[in-house]
Formats: sequence, structure tokens, C-alpha cells
Amino acid sequence: MQIVWIVFCSVMVIMSQVGYMMKETGTIKMKNNSVILLKTILVISISSLTFFNVGFGLCMNANGGLLG
Repeated sequence: MQIVWIVFCSVMVIMSQVGYMMKETGTIKMKNNSVILLKTILVISISSLTFFNVGFGLCMNANGGLLG
């Protein structure tokens, strides 16, 4: 049940990033949209990898991993 809750919360965070990206791209000029999209994709990728390497081990008392 814990895994389902973590996945649900992760999806909610990613969806909030997507919503913010849509808001931000709607308020700037068309030539800058690719920069905003790249920034958002990088933020999602880096935060996902960081959570997988650090946060999941701390959250689930996993053996191995970076800090788990």
C-alpha cells in the first residue's frame, strides 16, 4: 500500500510540473517555448533520479542504494 501512495504522490507532483509548464509557455513569446520545455523536462528528470537514488532508500529502509 505504501508503494501505491508514493506512486500516486509522484504522479501528482509531475502533473503539477506539467501544469506549471503550460501556464509558463502560454505567457511568453513563441520563440522561448523550447527553453521552457527543456527546463521542465530537466527538472522532472533530475528530481526523479535524485528521488530514486536517495529518497526511496530513506523512505523504504531499502538495503543498498546511496543512502538506504
